[in-house]
Amino acid sequence: SDDFFRLVHLLGSPAWIVRTLGTWETTAASMQEAVRSVDPSLPLHGFATMAEARSRSLAAHRFQAILLGTLAGVALLLAAIGLFGLIAQSLAERRREMGIRLALGATTVQAIVTVACPGIALTLLGVSIGMPLARVGAKVMAHLISGVTVSDPITYSTSVALFVLVSIFASVIPALRLTEIDIVDSLRSE
Repeated sequence: SDDFFRLVHLLGSPAWIVRTLGTWETTAASMQEAVRSVDPSLPLHGFATMAEARSRSLAAHRFQAILLGTLAGVALLLAAIGLFGLIAQSLAERRREMGIRLALGATTVQAIVTVACPGIALTLLGVSIGMPLARVGAKVMAHLISGVTVSDPITYSTSVALFVLVSIFASVIPALRLTEIDIVDSLRSE
């Protein structure tokens, strides 16, 4: 019977959780001494605190969260660059039109709003379509999200605010080039 338990211990490497009042180093030394006094051939190694054990068990989830967060950040950056390019191209194509509007009395702010609004409207459309899809996706990935419920209003509102803020910057920054338009040159151009 003792040989069987020794074999199980050698092959199975059981884990022991010990609660102690002292430091873990003194407890580990005491445990090794006690085990050696019973059977010197039994291995006893791999001591760790509960914080270390918890950290090791959550390492894969932490990596997945960092990876998903990084990919989400890259996706947001690419969307902002794409929107910036779209608005800049639209402004380049509408330069003469904007020059005429400015010549006829439109203010620079009105012209900037005219150029920037389509980008912001596209983002609002994307958010209105994406939010229900995100809720469905959150239900699928609920096991990866610890401490956040599927219908967490703070997470959703923060995400929407971030998307809209990035959209505003990506739309307004190229539209600010309207302040550099020379009205006479834009009217002379084709």
